[in-house]
Amino acid sequence: MASVFDVSPRQGQSVADAVVEFLRTKRMLVVIDNCEHLLDAVADFVERVERSCREVVILATSQDR
Repeated sequence: MASVFDVSPRQGQSVADAVVEFLRTKRMLVVIDNCEHLLDAVADFVERVERSCREVVILATSQDR
């Protein structure tokens, strides 16, 4: 996701923190496809975005059966 948004973390900052910081000022829909491979990581990230980015909506898809 960081590469899609062209976001680079500052020194000592995690990539996830950098992406959340970037999204904090945005109003957008983010689609995350094929989440079945990283369910826990995606769930953690989505929770952080929900808490910090009021104008961001995430649609996560999975092919898990």
